[in-house]
Parts: sequence; structure tokens; C-alpha cells
Amino acid sequence: MKARTAARSAFEWITAVAIVLAVAWLSSDAARVWFGPIHTLVAEPERTTVHGVPGGATSVSLLVLLDGREIRTGLTHAQLESLLPPRQAVETPVMTSSPGGSRLLQAYSDSGRRFFVSCERNESTGTMQVAGIYLP
Repeated sequence: MKARTAARSAFEWITAVAIVLAVAWLSSDAARVWFGPIHTLVAEPERTTVHGVPGGATSVSLLVLLDGREIRTGLTHAQLESLLPPRQAVETPVMTSSPGGSRLLQAYSDSGRRFFVSCERNESTGTMQVAGIYLP
């Protein structure tokens, strides 16, 4: 009879521990849903500090125009000029200095949408390349 009572006691303890663990697991999941996640995993858009670009402009690495042309960082200045002819330039270009040498900033307008393209000299090749695209 003692063995039966011991087995019954062990079963009750195992059941109690299982219930406590289940309640803890369920309550942690419910707490996460009710109070929200601890960390927000949303990437903030990069804000610009380039001279000549309006404050609050957002830097993007790829800009797809309405006709399908793609302006992306890393293009050479010659490739950029073939995609965006000088007639699309809105203002005179702004030439400033950068850590790599010189920086050329040009404002463009395409289908009523204005954007800025910054070109900097690549140290290894010496060619001007698109370093940033900014949307006001």
C-alpha cells in the first residue's frame, strides 16, 4: 500500500509541475501579445546631412523611375548621364569637397518627382560614381 501511495504522490507531483509549466508558458505568450514585443525591429530610413540636400530628405540606394529606368548607387557618372540627360537637371550642380576628393550634387526632376543625386570620386578608379540618392 505504501508503494501505491508513493506512486500516486509522484504522479500528483509530476502532474502539478506539468500544469505549472503549461500555465507559465501560456502566460508568457499571452503577456507578449498583450504588452507587445520588447524590441521594435523596424529600420529607420537614413536621414541625410549632405550639403545642398534639403533637411529631412531620405537616402535610398535604388530609385526606379516611372519608365523603368533604375538609378542606383555605384553607377558611374557617365552611366548616370545616359540614364538622366542634362535636360532633366533642375538646378545648377553644387560642387563640394568630400573625404575622397570632390562631390557633385545635382537635382533632377522626372515626371514631376524631384530627387537629388550625389556623385563622389572613387579612390581606386578615380571615376565619379553615384554615392547617394536623396528623396525630399
